[in-house]
Amino acid sequence: MRKRHILICIAAILICVLAFDLVARYRGERDFEAITRGDPPVFAINPRYPTDGGSVEFSGFGYTLLRMHQKWQGKYNGCYRVGPRLEYWLPLPVIAPNRDNTIITTNN
Repeated sequence: MRKRHILICIAAILICVLAFDLVARYRGERDFEAITRGDPPVFAINPRYPTDGGSVEFSGFGYTLLRMHQKWQGKYNGCYRVGPRLEYWLPLPVIAPNRDNTIITTNN
């Protein structure tokens, strides 16, 4: 009887983790597509403005979305890294790999 309860608890935890991953992936992909089109994100909230040259960082349910405009130093001095970037912080990263569509440009 005790083993049955333990198995039910483990199954419930796995189902919750999988549901969290699926919801986060769906929301992250939709917001990534919106940022790529130039629209504001739908699900991500709390815009933060890092001091790196004009980037905007949004926090979502299981992910971080960045609209990059980062000034680079060193080898690419005077260049900017621009474009959308999606980073997941999920328990199962195999289901939702990070996406990075940033490019390096000399234009401001």
